Amino acid sequence: MQTPKMLTIEQTAKMFGLPKNFIRQAVLDGRIIHVKAGKKHLINAQKVEEWLNAGDNPVTVPTTSQSQQPALPIPKPSQEQPPQVQAPTEGSV
Repeated sequence: MQTPKMLTIEQTAKMFGLPKNFIRQAVLDGRIIHVKAGKKHLINAQKVEEWLNAGDNPVTVPTTSQSQQPALPIPKPSQEQPPQVQAPTEGSV
């Protein structure tokens, strides 16, 4: 088994010719798999390459517990009309 090449955010940005802020935000958003070692985020260079080649989708390892269903049900728009509010008439105030 080969040890993966782990890079800092700055090293990753330099290796792939991308802005540091882009890599940092992708790490913080969870789009790039990383390991936090102290204050540094270490990134697997091979996983970043896979992520970039796949498009802007996160590279994840599928598990049997992952479902294709959304976490929360999406509410359907209501067909009911909102209640009508009548403006006050003179003398009713």
